[in-house]
Amino acid sequence: CSDLILKYEIPEVIIGIQDPFEKVNGSGIKKLVDAGVNVTTGILEKECREINKRFFTFHQQKRPYIILKWAQSKDGFIGVKNQSVRISNELTRVVNDIWRTQEDAIIIGGETARTDNPHLTVRSIEGRNPKRIVISESGDLPNTLNLFDGNASTIVYSKNKINHTDCDSVLIPEESDLHFILSDLYQRTIQSVIVEGGATLLNQFIGTDLWDEIRIFESENLLEDGILAPTINLEITSTEQIGDNILKTIHRRK
Repeated sequence: CSDLILKYEIPEVIIGIQDPFEKVNGSGIKKLVDAGVNVTTGILEKECREINKRFFTFHQQKRPYIILKWAQSKDGFIGVKNQSVRISNELTRVVNDIWRTQEDAIIIGGETARTDNPHLTVRSIEGRNPKRIVISESGDLPNTLNLFDGNASTIVYSKNKINHTDCDSVLIPEESDLHFILSDLYQRTIQSVIVEGGATLLNQFIGTDLWDEIRIFESENLLEDGILAPTINLEITSTEQIGDNILKTIHRRK
């Protein structure tokens, strides 16, 4: 950009926030200043950081921007063991598909893959499919799962080699944790992920403090029993009514 600005002799440049990418990191600004361009920085910096939060997290923390997302009943259950249960409504499912088009990948655990057999693709609207990522220590994933339908790229992290033609199998070292997986995703230039479940995997991300944003759909329905939704005692940043569901959002305080 700086070379083009100098080429066309633009006299004044306003920059919201400096690029954190280590190969840039102020070099373009210096080139402009040295050439006599009037440069102003730090304009609407907070807003610029929010717009580019995925990019900043990726380059500064060397991992994807992590969004934890789940739907829960009014009485705090995320589902029923060994049974696929619908909690969110049709409108929230459209919202969820919009979110999927905005992120690079979706992560689920092996139990969710087996129980819900999700597609993890965008179907209610037009848009690109994110990469599908499954974390399954055992690697016990049937060939018939929709994740292996070839409609989107699928990566499986497991301690056993996965022999499916429609997926990329990555072996997890015995003593590894989520940091290993996030580091591998960083190497694959995946800048953002949505973690959609199940409860065990979501709690692992919360327990290791690996998250940037949490989105919770709360239904008016009661399940009375089942798998408890993750709990996190932090201030809710915003709430929004979506049909008969409430969307609660929590942002990590910087």
